[in-house]
Amino acid sequence: VDNSIYDATDNEASTSQLLNQAYLHDKIGPTITSTGSLAINNSTIAVTFGEPVYNTSGGSGALETSDFAFALSGGTATGAAVSSIAVSGYTYTLGITLTGIANGSETITVTPVANSIYDANGNAASTTQSNNTATLLDGRIAIITNFNQHSSSGQENRIIRIDYDTYLLAFKNNGYLRTFTISADGSTVTNVASLTHAISTLYHQDLLQIDADTYILAYSGYDATTGSGHHVKTFKVKPDGSSIDQIGDLRHDIYNSYNDYVSLVKVDHDTYALAYYGYNQPSSQNWGGWIKTFTVNGGTITEVAALRHFTSTTSHHSFIKIDADTYALAFTDNADDGNIRTFTIPADGSSITQAGTLEHDTDMGRYNSLVQVDDDTYALSYQGTGDDGFIKTFTIAADGATITQVAVLEHDENNAVDNSLLKIDANTFLLAYGGDGDDGYIKTFTIPADGSSITQAISLEHDQSYGRYNSLVQIDADSYALAYMNVSSKGYIRTFNTVAATSATVPRISSVALAADNSTVAVTFNEPVYNTNGASGALATSDFVLSLSGGTATLSSTTPSSIAASGNTYTLGFSLSGTGTGSELITVTPAASAIFDAEGNAASTTQMLNTVYLNDKTVPTIVSSSLDAYNTKITVTFNESVFATNSTSGSLTTGDFTL
Repeated sequence: VDNSIYDATDNEASTSQLLNQAYLHDKIGPTITSTGSLAINNSTIAVTFGEPVYNTSGGSGALETSDFAFALSGGTATGAAVSSIAVSGYTYTLGITLTGIANGSETITVTPVANSIYDANGNAASTTQSNNTATLLDGRIAIITNFNQHSSSGQENRIIRIDYDTYLLAFKNNGYLRTFTISADGSTVTNVASLTHAISTLYHQDLLQIDADTYILAYSGYDATTGSGHHVKTFKVKPDGSSIDQIGDLRHDIYNSYNDYVSLVKVDHDTYALAYYGYNQPSSQNWGGWIKTFTVNGGTITEVAALRHFTSTTSHHSFIKIDADTYALAFTDNADDGNIRTFTIPADGSSITQAGTLEHDTDMGRYNSLVQVDDDTYALSYQGTGDDGFIKTFTIAADGATITQVAVLEHDENNAVDNSLLKIDANTFLLAYGGDGDDGYIKTFTIPADGSSITQAISLEHDQSYGRYNSLVQIDADSYALAYMNVSSKGYIRTFNTVAATSATVPRISSVALAADNSTVAVTFNEPVYNTNGASGALATSDFVLSLSGGTATLSSTTPSSIAASGNTYTLGFSLSGTGTGSELITVTPAASAIFDAEGNAASTTQMLNTVYLNDKTVPTIVSSSLDAYNTKITVTFNESVFATNSTSGSLTTGDFTL
């Protein structure tokens, strides 16, 4: 203080000094600065301190699981415990064990145990912290496995099921096809075969199965032989996925662009309809939204009819069949508005007639995914006003003349791109899309048969960086595979399990697998089943009904000829009149009130994973031969595409014929 301190000779101490400062001793315990990086399956949580910490007051000792405590509030999961610990700098990743399944509304609180965690000065961390809570993710959808199927290309995915464990994926930058096997529980994904069918960029594409080993692909882009434009191609793919060969290509429009958004639908066993935006060159040469039909016989693809239903730009097409000759198309118009139109197309594809139209969203209607709910009700997932995510339901008359909006749900208030909507049960739907920040989301919704309400049930942000170009496919009763692109442009197959998402309490068919000789079909249920509602009684042949459509072979009886059980799998024998061509689709259905689970719930006669194509057992035959006028050359035509080997490869040579 001024004029307060003097030395022996009366010199006053200055109020400005140099060596008059000292730091207080640290008496504050270490604090948690964040609890981030919760694992996608709630298995771990990362806890970060603001300084180095120890488990003794002497500045030594690594932290242990017993130094932390968890507490849970809200939701359905309980009993959170610390199961493991890993350290990186000041961050400790703690393993989490739970009792029950989290529904996404649980708050987990991480607390240091009293007198267990210290800083270098021996100060103990308080049991009262801030920044020490996180919200658990919804565990009712569980990620089973991730498979990096391509290191740099994962766009424009279309994945379809070949049989009970084999899948075919179309993707880009160049034109790629790839087959995989996926186990019934989704735990393993294995690459089998691949084909590059286009060596330059292609844009939007769609993929369908024609028969047991034939597939049709429509896309906008390039082919080395036929050039740029809109293409329809056919491929032979062995049922085990071991080989992929292109057998046909039709360039039906020589113009294409990046936003043509093609969508294919099956009309009949040999007829297909395509919705796209194009110019229809070299035919009518008019830009607009087009519907075209094609007949397909192996590698021979023929355009049959065309209708320009919209005279300006269309995009984001989603085209589905609603009855024998009626089809519904969801699309975006030149003003980005959302539209649904219906068309009648006979089985031979000879004509296309617009039946009805509805502009259901006058602001925005992009990234459409349209699916059937029941006989006359349909659900549409799309991006609407503000780029938000919407689901709507509609009723559509059998003749397509009237389209009526029923209900609407805005399920995401930030973003919804690349929607892929899949019906997974009678009234349950699974949606994959890119949400806020283009992160990858999976959700489930319940929609009753009449479409009167739409309720979001489960939501999981499965990829917290990026999730675009989504395509979903069902594996079995409660497992699903998603093809998508991540933030590094890599192509991924990610599998999910939704046991808790399923609203059905009835037993369901998980898969059907056909014997190579078309003599038996193995039917697997998702749980043990009985032929009485009292949890007893072995299933009999009379508990099943078989049906066959397409092709030339027919069933000798709609009742299986034999049955053998192994766990939840029942192998049913049947006999055919005629030989399977690969175009026959066999359907296995529980008889009405004949198959029950342990709780007495009867299996429905409406199933989703109960069909498989017969294997092609007909030999190739010569259907015509013609000699030229000079008797120097004979032209031979077969009834199907033929190869020089039994692996759908190799061109025929002179040595393959005798005269």
